[in-house]
Amino acid sequence: MTDATMTEHTSPLLLLGMHRSGTSALVNLLGDLQLRGPKDPLPAAPDNPDGYGESLSIINANNAILQARLGTWDAPPVVSSASDDEVQLTAQAFASAYDEVGHQPLVLKDPRICVLMPIWRAALGGGALKTIVLFRHPDRVVASLLHHNRGVSQLHAAVHANALWERYNRAMVEGLVASDELLICDFDALVEDVAYRSAWLERLVGFLPASLGHDLSHVSTAFLSRFATTTKVGSSSQSVATPQQLRLYDELRAMANSNVLAPLDTPETPGLQALFSFVHAAKVTVPSLETALSAVEKSLEEQTKARNYVEGYSNGQQRRIEALDEQIAAMEQTLSWRVTKPLRSVQQRRRQGS
Repeated sequence: MTDATMTEHTSPLLLLGMHRSGTSALVNLLGDLQLRGPKDPLPAAPDNPDGYGESLSIINANNAILQARLGTWDAPPVVSSASDDEVQLTAQAFASAYDEVGHQPLVLKDPRICVLMPIWRAALGGGALKTIVLFRHPDRVVASLLHHNRGVSQLHAAVHANALWERYNRAMVEGLVASDELLICDFDALVEDVAYRSAWLERLVGFLPASLGHDLSHVSTAFLSRFATTTKVGSSSQSVATPQQLRLYDELRAMANSNVLAPLDTPETPGLQALFSFVHAAKVTVPSLETALSAVEKSLEEQTKARNYVEGYSNGQQRRIEALDEQIAAMEQTLSWRVTKPLRSVQQRRRQGS
């Protein structure tokens, strides 16, 4: 897919949002409304039984870029520019994920794109992006990230989860430009506030490609059908959001209410990058620690085998000594031993005399 051939059916509707911010629920709603997802989707999981709407090719490309920049999804670096190799990799991943010819508009989603916006903007042609921007209150996201259903991907520290919320949402907003066509959504309000929901769904009708022919009644029915079974995870019992993160959330809410992009005034929480550097360093050193531990365990195993051999040999010798003692004691009780005792005494004196 080249810039020259980008059309309504090949240029994607981009869905941006931090992990656990409702992006999966919304991308499935867009699927219900005939937007086309990837042909290599990430398989569904217990916490997302309807699927994620994410491409394995794109996830792998994004992870490779993060790794090359000494980061991971949960220790994202600051990305302010794009190399030619990065742009080529993401463009190839996008082409692999979606058929070039199709009759349905595309929807592109992977939360990692939030922190890789300069790269993806270049890969998608460098022009204005048609984008739905999604966010939630930091406490809600933290509660979901720490929830038991996250399996091996779950985070165990609320401070880390809050830092991720800030980095993703800040990078997401800073990666957008005034020329982008935006539909900004406060996901908590969308699910819980009827008046906000009605107004936002009406905006969605005007935002969707006209070729789909949806009206408000159709979109509202699809929303109620999809979100009737959406699992809601409450806030964490004790908020650890920093003042900067709470102010950033207020700025996001103001943008959602006006549906207008605005520069961020809130400075980044101090120490954010240091925390991510620590997390990444811990991930990098884990394999070497595991190798060292394996070597120690092997050494202990060999030492245990040697100790068991020595103990076995010692126990065998002890049993033989005890058997000889028993034989000697038994022999001393025999008649022949008692009869020959005087002769043995004479022989012993002769040896001593000699």
